[in-house]
This record gives sequence, C-alpha cells and structure tokens, in this order.
Amino acid sequence: MTGSADALATPALVTREQKLIKEIDKAMKNRCSSLRKLGDTRFEEGLHDWLASRPNS
Repeated sequence: MTGSADALATPALVTREQKLIKEIDKAMKNRCSSLRKLGDTRFEEGLHDWLASRPNS
C-alpha cells in the first residue's frame, strides 16, 4: 500500500494535533508575555519570531 502519512491521518488525529498546536502556541505566548511584564526583555526577539512563524488563527 502506498501513500503518505498525511493521507492516512484520520480527522480525529488531525483535530488532536491542531488542538495540541493551539495549546502550545497559547502557552508560549503567555510565558513570553509574562516574562516581558516582569521586565525580562531577553526573550523579546524570541516572542516576535514565535508570533511571526505561526499562522493567524
């Protein structure tokens, strides 16, 4: 049987993956925002890079 893993993915699996990605995005944004509010600017560039790399949701 030939086919890519993407072609074999079930809708439920895709939904779980999308939920996981969304939760990780939320956690990263919250953590970077918290650090910024505490005055730690070391991760400012990382926050910009993270937000720029993610698709709009």
